[in-house]
Amino acid sequence: MSQPQALKSTAIRGVGWLTGAKILRSVSALVTLSIMSRFLPPEAFGLAGLIIFMTGLAQTFGDFGTRLAIIRKDTVNEFESSSAFWFNLGLGIALTSLCYVFAPQISIAFGAPGLTEPLRWATPIFALVGLQSTSACLLERALKFRALAMSEILGTVAGAVVAVGLVLLGYGVGALVAQMAAISAVSTGVLILEARWRPKFYFSLDALAPLLHIGVWASLGAMVTYLGANLERPILAGLLSVTALGYFTMGQQIVGTPVRTIVQVVQKMMMPVFSKMKDDNDRASRAYVDTAHALFFVMSPICFGLLAIAEPMVRVVLGPNWDPIVPVIGGLSLWALVSVLSDLNVSVIVAKGHVRFQFWWSIFSMALTTLAIIFAARFGLVAVVLTRLGMSMILVPIFTIYTGRTIDLNLWKVISAVCRPALCGAVMAAGVIGVLQIPDSSEVLRLILGIGSGLIIYPLAALIIDRRRSMSLLSALKNARRRS
Repeated sequence: MSQPQALKSTAIRGVGWLTGAKILRSVSALVTLSIMSRFLPPEAFGLAGLIIFMTGLAQTFGDFGTRLAIIRKDTVNEFESSSAFWFNLGLGIALTSLCYVFAPQISIAFGAPGLTEPLRWATPIFALVGLQSTSACLLERALKFRALAMSEILGTVAGAVVAVGLVLLGYGVGALVAQMAAISAVSTGVLILEARWRPKFYFSLDALAPLLHIGVWASLGAMVTYLGANLERPILAGLLSVTALGYFTMGQQIVGTPVRTIVQVVQKMMMPVFSKMKDDNDRASRAYVDTAHALFFVMSPICFGLLAIAEPMVRVVLGPNWDPIVPVIGGLSLWALVSVLSDLNVSVIVAKGHVRFQFWWSIFSMALTTLAIIFAARFGLVAVVLTRLGMSMILVPIFTIYTGRTIDLNLWKVISAVCRPALCGAVMAAGVIGVLQIPDSSEVLRLILGIGSGLIIYPLAALIIDRRRSMSLLSALKNARRRS
């Protein structure tokens, strides 16, 4: 087997492992949310949303670009790996200490006085991020996606058990924080064991400097991108209420569980793959188009399906008290679909070394989007979600044009690859909404009929509208499974 074929086969098998882990995580998360939504008020999920915002920010900042640098470099020696480990661990401990000390001030800034203690409970997560970072990126660099998948699976199961157990014992937001901590702790342990790598008692700024030089702009860009994608949380808490943020957080959990996690799988996998193609624009452009089509082929039925079945799903999974998030789920689902290309673009930009552009583009898009969201907040939660969707529909195509130029890829090829599966998803959604108009039926029956009809309509639509690419994708998956 040639090197390109081997790389493609490894990538496809990696998608299989990581997607399997994400599916299990999705099912586990939905079951956990279904239980906890009946015991906890929206305010608890609002506080959890602010904690997720802080821990996610720490994860983007927690390695200061050394993870991306180790993945991207052609060769990495032991001195560089060990220096990166001690640097990341020290940074994680520093973030833990700072967040613990300044938790009251952070709570005031977010307009959420009840955040102080839960945020302090979550601070060990920052140190765990630093502890696992080098092991995780070594596994990514080696394309060992099975090990990465196992860390997700075991962490998810541990988090679900802890969360449900504590909420049944009467704990409130503490159960949500404990879930985050359990996921992080178990995942960290598995990554360290699977990597079979131990740091040397060695630290050198000379060894670390090249990694920081490569990764610092990418890390800053990722941090700004994260802020731009999540600034609704503090804005909603400050300008509306923690309850409104709770509804938004629950909507993001429902959408993000099956949708955003798949994108994270592909981004985690494609970063090292594109890094190996960084000097071959022809291969990189073909890989981009194939990946973009595959993502839309998988995500269009999920996103449009969530939009179509939002009402019965919310009532069955969460209960009727959560009806306000039905329109939120619809807007967030379409936003997630549009944002697919943005996440794929980041993988290419970093692999090609255009990290400074990513940083300044992130600054520009964050500033523009933040201003729009602040303006929309006066009209309520749904207006914020629709504004976010609208800004993505403007900014993502511009970002895609620049990314295409770095690998000699025309925008129309990208549009051709994604528009057909998107159209299939829209056709499926229209059909499902029609099926749901059954009078005098229970919500459970409506949900079952909606999912069942979607599973029939989408494949038929794909065979009619997107037959050639769909069959090619399925054939590639089948061949990769045989080789494995």
